[in-house]
Amino acid sequence: MANKKQPQKKQSRSSSGISLNKVAFYTFVIAAFVLMIQAILARVLPDLAGAMAIIAAIIQIVLYTIAGILAFRYVRGKQPVWIALFVLACLVLIVAVVLPLF
Repeated sequence: MANKKQPQKKQSRSSSGISLNKVAFYTFVIAAFVLMIQAILARVLPDLAGAMAIIAAIIQIVLYTIAGILAFRYVRGKQPVWIALFVLACLVLIVAVVLPLF
């Protein structure tokens, strides 16, 4: 008798869990909204522009963190030069984002 292959069922992912893609999307939308509000408040109420700049910096850090996680997933199995480039980029981003806050 010949062995017949049974059709494989597709694995369905649960949409109820928090995924990095979902977090990235909502952070991206919130970042756009915060930057728009920051631009408006900078013109209308200059006193609140500083607080909005801090919130925008936090959003920027979250976006870079998400991009960093995805970049690490990409370079994880690559040659050491890619990993070194990733680490260098992380250090530059950390200095570029944190230094202006002080």
